[in-house]
Amino acid sequence: MKFPCEFSIKIMGESQANLEELVAPIIRKHVPTIDNDNIPTSTRESSHGKYKSLTVTFTADSQEQLDNIYREVTALPSVLMVL
Repeated sequence: MKFPCEFSIKIMGESQANLEELVAPIIRKHVPTIDNDNIPTSTRESSHGKYKSLTVTFTADSQEQLDNIYREVTALPSVLMVL
């Protein structure tokens, strides 16, 4: 992967948890240039409403930046999976 590049991260978690409020500060910490309106870029509820997925698209500057985001987001208790 060549940096900088556009990158999308998909976060899946429990619907009752306010994932947007949990994830946004982590993304802002590692991507300070991101437009606040792009956190998340899109959301989707599961068919039974038990789960929610968020997609955030941003310009990634390095593999280290991506690793740090993945590490912090996956450490959140309400997050089930990050792709």
